[in-house]
Amino acid sequence: MKKLVSLILSLALVFSLTACGGQTAQSPAPTQSPAQSDAVEGPVTIENGGRTLTFGEVPQRVVCLNMQMTEMMLMLGLGDKVIYTCYTNAEPLVQIKDAFNAIPLLSEKYPSTEVLLGAEPDLVLGQRFGFTEDKAGTVETLADHGLPAYVSEGTLASEEKIENIYLDIENLGKIFRVEGRAEALIGEMQDKVAAVAEKTAGVEDKITVFVMDSVKENEMYTCAKSMETEVIKLAGGVNVCENDSAEQWFYVSAETLIDKNPDVILFNQYGSTPVEEKIAAITSNPALANVDAVKNRRFMTTVLQDVNESVRVADTVTRFAHSFYPELFEQYPVTITSYNQEGALYDQTFDACPSRVVCNQPQAIQLLLALGLGDKIAGACRSVGDVNEKYTASFEALNFISDNDSPSKEVVLDQDPDLIIGWGSTFGESTLGPVSDWNGRGIHTYIVDNSASGGDNPQPRTVERLYNDIENFGKIFGIEDRAQAMIDDMKARAAKIAERVDTLPEEEKVTVLTVQMVYENEFFGRTSTDFTHDLIEKAGGICLDEAFDKQSIENLIKLNPDVIVVINRTDSPAQEKIDSLKANPSLASVPAVANDRFVSLDYVDFYGGNYETIDTIEHLAQGFYPDLFQ
Repeated sequence: MKKLVSLILSLALVFSLTACGGQTAQSPAPTQSPAQSDAVEGPVTIENGGRTLTFGEVPQRVVCLNMQMTEMMLMLGLGDKVIYTCYTNAEPLVQIKDAFNAIPLLSEKYPSTEVLLGAEPDLVLGQRFGFTEDKAGTVETLADHGLPAYVSEGTLASEEKIENIYLDIENLGKIFRVEGRAEALIGEMQDKVAAVAEKTAGVEDKITVFVMDSVKENEMYTCAKSMETEVIKLAGGVNVCENDSAEQWFYVSAETLIDKNPDVILFNQYGSTPVEEKIAAITSNPALANVDAVKNRRFMTTVLQDVNESVRVADTVTRFAHSFYPELFEQYPVTITSYNQEGALYDQTFDACPSRVVCNQPQAIQLLLALGLGDKIAGACRSVGDVNEKYTASFEALNFISDNDSPSKEVVLDQDPDLIIGWGSTFGESTLGPVSDWNGRGIHTYIVDNSASGGDNPQPRTVERLYNDIENFGKIFGIEDRAQAMIDDMKARAAKIAERVDTLPEEEKVTVLTVQMVYENEFFGRTSTDFTHDLIEKAGGICLDEAFDKQSIENLIKLNPDVIVVINRTDSPAQEKIDSLKANPSLASVPAVANDRFVSLDYVDFYGGNYETIDTIEHLAQGFYPDLFQ
């Protein structure tokens, strides 16, 4: 039978599964040609929702009330039978996108009974939710009009299981006399799920997951007996709310999330509310700060269609499993574009997930810790800046190979690294040497984007370049979902800041100057291409920084800033510099000094960026406009 299924599959439904960077490739679509019968003669009878449906002939005019049923028909090679689709609330699967888009849309949501009957279908397929009097009509009403209705089995069940989807496929195979294709599609889905089960069978400490569908005030909509719970379980995880309700979907309080303390929060993406807003609702709530998933920023997102009753779920199981347990799955090779020490871009291919990383910059170390990659760091270096206090314990537990950011080549080689992450200057002739030397030894290198040399035309250091680092780390370490969730959170919070700042007239915006060091009659400032410039601008300030150099106190008086941002370093605390500026009588009339408008900024947070960069922008905005950001 297995050989027969494989033969049918090769003729009608060639599928493939690849796992690269944690992403699962969807199966290619079958050819959309007139469906050939599997030689079943006579009427076909099936059971559906307690009803017996008999089909004397193959239906020729099908209306699908949900895109899930449309996709199922297309994956069975039955696109020529579908005359209309409805309720298209997501992008169709890539491999059937053209065929899907070629099907006319009868209604943006559920059609009325009149509209449905006006299409003159001979069969309607859909989920239970569409078959009500105020929508397409009940199955009884439609039957009275001579229109048979098939209801998705999972939406009829009190607890949704993947077997419900298999039954839908099997039933459609019978109705349309393509049982071989149905058997092949089911077999392929089962093989994918079985492959995941084999990989995760030995996992004892299973990943715990909280599903965040939506937020309403202090309540969150989550699931218990839904298909999403089933997908999480099949991927080797545990939905922490699975046994908290007999319902498929229900509301819980923030206290429930705190009590459950999940490893991962899974955000559903659909409708008009951006998933970034949902993430921001979680990360901006101080009561949730100590939840493991929030603290470790282990966020995942999924299109809701991927966890509904559909042909998508087997691929979603694979994708989730890769995100839950990246170390269990082969996701390589993966190729990224990075810089050499001269600022030129080149490609590097990783054949495996790095497990012995040497990193000499606290900013990059903090970013790795935020991504949950502390166990990958084989050697770390101290510098003049401390990491954020939330990472102190993890930071101090690292293996430190140098008390500064310039370890010798010999010390680095002693760590047997497979990846070195550093600043552009890390790979100078007087430091570790060019990246080509290390790459030639089979050791990968990664120069932080904001530190890459621009030669005679240096590019500004920006938060957008930081996003590129996060995205690349996601690819390198096979945690793309986690990395993307971090980026989504940062962008959502930045957008909220911009939304408030944009309400200010230009003349009400504060002018801001950065002071890194203070001397007797001089100060050390930053330049307009520095990271601080972008942080200040994103916080709504007008940045006056103009030179990365010592400058006279007279120039500070000339610039006349409303606010001074003072850099805090372990070797030169911000408060000492603030006291020095306030004690200088020549600065008494400078607005920032006269009004005591100083904002302290930690060295690790301003120099190249990490996840806490968004905290820094919020901190700056609050310092610039306390009334606007109470």
